[in-house]
Amino acid sequence: MPASPLTVALYLAARFDEGGESSGGKVTAVITLMHEAAGLVSLVGSKIITWVKKGMNKCRKRLQKSDLFDLSWLLEWRKSGKSKVSKYRWLRNSVVVALGIRTIQRPKDLSLLNVSHLSFTSDGFLWVLFPSSKTDQVGAGHLIPIDPTGDLDLCVVALVKEYLAFLGERGKDFPLFGKESNWGARLGASGVSAAVVQVVHHAGVWDKCVTGRSLRVTGANLGANAGVPREVLKTVANWRSDAIDQYYRSTASRTLEISKKMGFLKPGDDSLI
Repeated sequence: MPASPLTVALYLAARFDEGGESSGGKVTAVITLMHEAAGLVSLVGSKIITWVKKGMNKCRKRLQKSDLFDLSWLLEWRKSGKSKVSKYRWLRNSVVVALGIRTIQRPKDLSLLNVSHLSFTSDGFLWVLFPSSKTDQVGAGHLIPIDPTGDLDLCVVALVKEYLAFLGERGKDFPLFGKESNWGARLGASGVSAAVVQVVHHAGVWDKCVTGRSLRVTGANLGANAGVPREVLKTVANWRSDAIDQYYRSTASRTLEISKKMGFLKPGDDSLI
């Protein structure tokens, strides 16, 4: 301290770009109180901070309106995307979409994954350790098991194995999702969204509001349609509040079958595996 209004505005914008869902009100209030307690200039009434917060709020509302990701778009990408892009991008984008939907995680959380955060057990399960998230301030980590169920083209475990085989031996800190133009450089949250959008556009869809956030929305809805209990979904998605209710959409009955294809529901079971 002191932090200028411009510095605070840039911080709020960067925090939001990294996947924060807040409009910045609480953060601004804390910084303002610290300034006033220290006898420093107040940030109350700063135009630049007000502008940034309004922009964040508009973006947040758009994110809440994110359209569901139609799995037919992923199937089309798997079928013909390989001929349009490099094999690396084809595999990477496939895993970004499938893993994002199945784990119901934020784009920022997906971007922080390293190759070492994935492991397989003798029973065929894939274990994914998300090192940190918005609701995991201490970095305790969040472990999610995924079993090899569902249609082969949509099986997350199979897609991940194919992708890792292509990557070969990498160091423990090698990012799972990297930039094609800079080998070893990590995709950010915006890069994850760009990968999702590329899959959607490849399917010839241009009139939908689909972003990286759509994967989380879709995963929550597929789980709900499969009959997965709300509290289980909250645990898997690492929700600490009732924010999950903002993600539910009214969907057709056929999504139950789609949920099974993604491995959300085992026959005779009502839990997220």
